[in-house]
Amino acid sequence: MNERKEPHSSVMIPVDSMNWRDRLLNGFKRVDEDPKDDSYLSSQLAVLFSTMHQMGYETIKEIEQIDDPAVRAAVSFIKWYQGFDNVSYLRDGFRWLDQAIDRYLKKGSWSVVALCFDRLISITANESVNHRERVQSFQDYLRKRVNLLDHIDALKPDVQKRIIWNLQVALAWALDPHVPNSEKDLSEWGPIGEKIYKAANNLLEHCRQEKHYALERQLLGTKSVLSELLNRDNEEEIIVRLAENHEAEGDRLDGKRRVSHYIQAYNSYAYVGEQNKLKRVMDKLRQALNRESLTDTLLKPVMRDEERLQIYSEVVHAVYNRSSFTRGRAVVVFIDPLAKRPRRFGHRHSILRVSPSTLLSEGEPLPTGLMQALGDVPAKQISFARPWEVVKPMFMGATVREGGAFITLGVIKPLNTDNVEVLASIHYGNRGASGSRYNLTKHDNKWSINKRDMTWQA
Repeated sequence: MNERKEPHSSVMIPVDSMNWRDRLLNGFKRVDEDPKDDSYLSSQLAVLFSTMHQMGYETIKEIEQIDDPAVRAAVSFIKWYQGFDNVSYLRDGFRWLDQAIDRYLKKGSWSVVALCFDRLISITANESVNHRERVQSFQDYLRKRVNLLDHIDALKPDVQKRIIWNLQVALAWALDPHVPNSEKDLSEWGPIGEKIYKAANNLLEHCRQEKHYALERQLLGTKSVLSELLNRDNEEEIIVRLAENHEAEGDRLDGKRRVSHYIQAYNSYAYVGEQNKLKRVMDKLRQALNRESLTDTLLKPVMRDEERLQIYSEVVHAVYNRSSFTRGRAVVVFIDPLAKRPRRFGHRHSILRVSPSTLLSEGEPLPTGLMQALGDVPAKQISFARPWEVVKPMFMGATVREGGAFITLGVIKPLNTDNVEVLASIHYGNRGASGSRYNLTKHDNKWSINKRDMTWQA
């Protein structure tokens, strides 16, 4: 029998032995008595949606009797997931979920509304949904739900963020991700996108004034995606604001957390050439490093650019020639222009986050001459690019632009004067990714790879 862990419990409960009907009816009763008391109901609905593939026939029949659109949506999706092979169940699920949003919007039960939003997004983005039907579903959803922004200022900031994010995701699909940005028709979706963009800006200003730093960083990522969708050229503005955010949060923290935020601010200012702000945060960082008895080597490369250029060139050649995706093929390759430090670099999904903070983590810019040194790589095209420019977010399949590959390099770690170590990863969309550790040695002033260990594969 399939089992699933119930939220807030360490006991494993067989899915079909859970008294779904009583649990859900108890949640509905609580919400009827107090619309704000919706956390129990939303948690039960979340478990219900997440156990779709495990539900037995008798359990489905039992919960099917409950007269609530969110439950009926779940039942429709359960039937579709379990291979009833009828697209009408999928359409019914969307219809019931839409009604559930209406019902709980009127009640003011935002936890349930947010859950329904999230399920609509995640289920519609499922790979087995026909692409055209998926795009059409999001277009219909966006036309109907954009009016949520009319009264959004009265809601809590975290609820506003969730609504803006969901509408941004819907906009990304409504514009059809298979069509290049330069060919998209913004006649209908442009004004809707601008309305979402304005709401994001208003909430960003509120977060800035109220010093909600983490929420502001999340919204800057959303704003970055919206800017790309609407063909706005304000990347530098977003990066500078992200740097100011990290600097401000560093000012109020202490210890290594302060150092970490200052480093991210430093790299951001350096990337866009904000020299005055760069000097200011560098002074703050040196003081923080001294207080923590650390050194300032985090701020500068540990080797001469000539050697770094040779090392990174060797590693990129090896990554391209060894990867099963690129080996023997001419594909488009993008390289992150900022080398990552192992603490953040090691997570294999980090490059998939759509946020400027992905790029602007602790690290150092790659040598400017690297592209010229890679001229003999048998790629169709090779260039520097930020992750959010060329890697789609997870909900859109995490594919790389032009069906290419994205390479991330780590900061060079000296082991001794003639021996270094470099981490590198290659990501090629939803078809896979891998990371390796390269060991290089120097003979007669020339660096070469003598060992490679694969550290992870997905």
